[in-house]
Amino acid sequence: TLATYRSITASSYVKYLRGDLTNAPLVADDGTFNVGCYAEVRTQPKALFVSPTGDDNNDGHTEATPLQTLQVACDRAGSAAGYPDPVNEVVALPGVYEQGQRGYTGRVATSYTSPYGDPRIQARVVVPAGVTLRSRDGAASTVIKGKRGTVNANDWGCGDDALRCAFLETGATVRGCTLTEGHSCTNMDSYYDDKLGGGVLGRNLRNCFVEDCEIANCSAPCGGGGAFATFRRCVVHDNYAPQYGSFFRHGQAFDCLVYDNRGNQVFDVFYDIVGCTFYANL
Repeated sequence: TLATYRSITASSYVKYLRGDLTNAPLVADDGTFNVGCYAEVRTQPKALFVSPTGDDNNDGHTEATPLQTLQVACDRAGSAAGYPDPVNEVVALPGVYEQGQRGYTGRVATSYTSPYGDPRIQARVVVPAGVTLRSRDGAASTVIKGKRGTVNANDWGCGDDALRCAFLETGATVRGCTLTEGHSCTNMDSYYDDKLGGGVLGRNLRNCFVEDCEIANCSAPCGGGGAFATFRRCVVHDNYAPQYGSFFRHGQAFDCLVYDNRGNQVFDVFYDIVGCTFYANL
């Protein structure tokens, strides 16, 4: 809770802090000056809440007044719109999130050329820098669903209009969600962002975090489950990439369970793989 103070003397306002002040009379009914402190109390939310059955016209401050779209909630948190301080947490209530989408600017794979310039494949949600998107009740009940491609699409879901589940800016985290049916494009001819990370793509592999998530039924030419991220305590299964990592390309993993993923290798260009269990990957 933030309070805005105004001290009034016969000569002037002496001091005020954050926020708009309510108008108060300088002169009382008896003709004397009011000298004192007036306060306007505002509530600074610690988190914003979102639900598939919510409404983007809500304030998102409580579970009773959730927003509906993950991207709207993340945009408000990331920009601190309307709040004196940034809100760095978005809490997703149970349900399937398949509304909204967003692109990002500036390529992740900057050392590789792209025939198309800026990335074309968007995500169901782009989590801003420093923001954590987490579920309230865990991955079993909270699903972020991408979209299978229909334009120049292939049998495993990739296409020019496909959606990956999430894109993470540097310092962003997604925690306790199921990421499913995320896909990238079909192009296999050159290395660029659009064919990376069906489930999730991060801006910086050491500073983008996927924690306590289930990643399933995602595909990409490179990094079926994800790319350029750090994975912690995730369950990763039934993802596909024909080359360069059915689990991830460019990343690191800690204490993950990885099974039934398909492709010519499970991961590619890795830094640390610690405490993970792998079985039945083809």
